[in-house]
Amino acid sequence: MKKLWKVLKGIFITIAVLIILLIVVRFINGQITKGKEKIRESTLEANSIYREINQEEPEKSNLPGINISVVKGNYLNGYHLRPEKITHQGTVITFGGSEGSSNINMAVNLAKEGYEVYSLYFFGRDNQQKELVKVPLDFFTEAYAEIEKNAVAAKPLTILGGSKGAEMCLLLAGKYPDLVDNVVLYAPSTYVFQGLSFDYSSSNSSWSFQGKELAYLPFTAASGSTYGKFMMRMFFNAPIEYEPIYRSVTENAENKEAALIDVSKAKANLLIFAGKEDKMWPSADMAEDIIKRYPAEKKLVTYEKAGHIFFGPPVLSNMSVGGEYEANEAAKIDSDRILLKALEEWTRKE
Repeated sequence: MKKLWKVLKGIFITIAVLIILLIVVRFINGQITKGKEKIRESTLEANSIYREINQEEPEKSNLPGINISVVKGNYLNGYHLRPEKITHQGTVITFGGSEGSSNINMAVNLAKEGYEVYSLYFFGRDNQQKELVKVPLDFFTEAYAEIEKNAVAAKPLTILGGSKGAEMCLLLAGKYPDLVDNVVLYAPSTYVFQGLSFDYSSSNSSWSFQGKELAYLPFTAASGSTYGKFMMRMFFNAPIEYEPIYRSVTENAENKEAALIDVSKAKANLLIFAGKEDKMWPSADMAEDIIKRYPAEKKLVTYEKAGHIFFGPPVLSNMSVGGEYEANEAAKIDSDRILLKALEEWTRKE
């Protein structure tokens, strides 16, 4: 009996030590993550312009020289930004990413430069798909009709998106080659991926077109070991990294050709930005594939130590977006410069 008690005691002590170690590791990782998430005062100051924007209701923002109005239709939802003095030909459309925004900050930046801008949502609003699942690309014709009717000049038309918004913009360039004149992609995808939903009972494509789902790469294609490492990071309270899952999917999926975004008919000028330390998905590698296949004018700009988002911290909301703080900020400054130069060339008034 004493021997049994001694064995059980040893087991209990071992379990207690392991639990304490787990708590310590999770606490340490949590503190490290908080440090990585911290936004510096210099970054806040550099982005002080965004404090002027009412993020919940942009149309109520007090921005001298820019009028912001709501646009809404069958699926259309977003904002029309018209500068008092439009200095460039055509219109720019901004899209956000999987966070569900309209990329209003970028839209305001461009409006301040004299561009007429439409800042549009593509899911998540009351007249749209609630989640990023089977988003109908056909809504673009409604968006174009709105721009043709109410913008000073619809053409040349530039579309700009980041991450999942970049995935969509590349699709639009291929589906509507006569409407889209210029495309700007940040951290893009060369494939259609599975939609993002909290309903785990089934999987669907992120996009649909003319009533049919587009072929997509399913998350189930990722290897078991990749998911094992992903769960271990969660278990130890380390920042979540999605890049290994997306990379594993692209390596193991059996329908890669079918899910590849078709750009064979695209005519638009293409500008891509990507960080080589992206921890959300392998955007730099996928950007290189897009460039190889793209048939029209194209340019790829990559940043060695930048991540998924060109904004300071490498971790946001316990999610690893990658890059080094200073490199992310430098990429933001440089990409803004290159973007404005490209837009100037594309939209110069004769």
